[in-house]
Amino acid sequence: MFRQTTIKRVGLALMTLVLVLAMAFALWPSKLYLRLIAAETGAVVLEFPVKADSEFTISHIHSVQKTPVYEHFKVLPNGDVELEWMKFQMQGSGLPDPPLVPGKFEIHDNWMYLKDIGTVFRQLSQRVGAVADHKFTIQERTYDLPSVVSPGTLLVIKTETDSGLKTLIIGRK
Repeated sequence: MFRQTTIKRVGLALMTLVLVLAMAFALWPSKLYLRLIAAETGAVVLEFPVKADSEFTISHIHSVQKTPVYEHFKVLPNGDVELEWMKFQMQGSGLPDPPLVPGKFEIHDNWMYLKDIGTVFRQLSQRVGAVADHKFTIQERTYDLPSVVSPGTLLVIKTETDSGLKTLIIGRK
């Protein structure tokens, strides 16, 4: 009789422990990451912990005008990214035409600015070019994308949430 009672108590204690651990992991905080993913392979090539209002910039040399273009984004609370502003040196093929796009157009210091654009994306796609000299700037660091992936690689840029349990089990780089 004593043996059966002990076995039941141990079993109940183990089930309680499993339930408490499951609840703890379910409530474990999640982390939001901005990831640059090679579309063809699904491999994460760059990854950054972010939060709402984190900012990043994608820059390149325009293929026709041969001038720099900067696109500045902000992470929204739901994980989407918003195009806040663009900066470029001249208008032409493939560059914004102020009357046709949202935002406020300004010119100063030999730069054209399109501000308050407000276009929201769930994810971005960027094909990396060697001649275009694509760069990705986040957290005060700039990454030369043709040095990170082969030119011609299509990158998907998006936020993803990792659960605390996944982070605990797999860890972070």
